[in-house]
Amino acid sequence: MHEDLWKSQEEEPMQITAEEVCVLARKYERQNVVVYWGAWTLALLLTAGFVRDLLNVRNPWIVAGLSWTLATFLYMVGELLLKGARRMAAEEPCAVFLRRELQGKRRGLVGIERGILLLVPGIAATCWGGLRLRALAVLLPMLAFCWFSFWTQTRKVDREIDRLRAA
Repeated sequence: MHEDLWKSQEEEPMQITAEEVCVLARKYERQNVVVYWGAWTLALLLTAGFVRDLLNVRNPWIVAGLSWTLATFLYMVGELLLKGARRMAAEEPCAVFLRRELQGKRRGLVGIERGILLLVPGIAATCWGGLRLRALAVLLPMLAFCWFSFWTQTRKVDREIDRLRAA
């Protein structure tokens, strides 16, 4: 019974009007600015914290782990920080911007998913250097939860892209 309902929902045509496309495009454009400045704030705060810790720690494994983690984080937000928030050009149709925005958002989410996996060696090196196992027991499930959250968000963006293609 549930399977039939699920299949019927998948087969429904995903219609989206031109007005809805423009509303979505404007929403994503505003969201881009907030995410851009949030990423800058987070990058500055985390970099300052990591540098402070790197200057105060003498254990080479912890230094290596912190350095790897900082480099991974900067890799994860680097494209956004360097390119800036995506904006709609004056003469650009809403659908073109929305398609470009969704594809860029998908690339960013996949990059963050990969970056989360790249955090594991930094955490392992820090643990090897003396991080308590209780901290590891908290960090690894948090990373798994974050990875799953970004994976789920990527799937949502994929559905939005499919919906836009169908229009």
